[in-house]
Parts: sequence; structure tokens; C-alpha cells
Amino acid sequence: MRELSDKVEKLSKDYLSASKENAKLKRLLHSAEAMISGLSKGIPARSGGTGFQELTRQVEKMRHERKLIKEKVGKMSHALEKLQPK
Repeated sequence: MRELSDKVEKLSKDYLSASKENAKLKRLLHSAEAMISGLSKGIPARSGGTGFQELTRQVEKMRHERKLIKEKVGKMSHALEKLQPK
């Protein structure tokens, strides 16, 4: 009987712990969803961050600049290969 009582008590504590953790995770999920919703609309997030659309523009700009740099480096290395004696 004592073993059964101990098991029930342990299960009860585990259940309460899991319920608290579940509630915490739900709050975090709702908070994250609100932030994502704000970012996707281009509205600055609560933390004052840049909107999602602005970040997307910045990333695209950086990708374009990286592409231009790669092209210039490729042209320079090709020109250097022509100048090197064989």
C-alpha cells in the first residue's frame, strides 16, 4: 500500500511539474508568434529591432555585393594568370 501511495505522489508531482512546464512553453510560443507576426508585417519587434522586410532587403543587398566582389576577384585572378610567366 505504501509503494502505491509513493507512486501516486511521485506521479502527481511529475504531473504538476509537466503542467507548469507546458504553461511556460505555451507562453513562450505565443510570445514568439506575436514577434513573428509583427516582423512579417514590417512592424518593428518589441525589442525595437528592424522589421522583417528591411532585413530581407539588407540580406539581398549583401548577396548582390558578394556576387559583384566574386566577379571582380575572378576577373583579377584571370588577368594575373595572363601576366604570370609560364
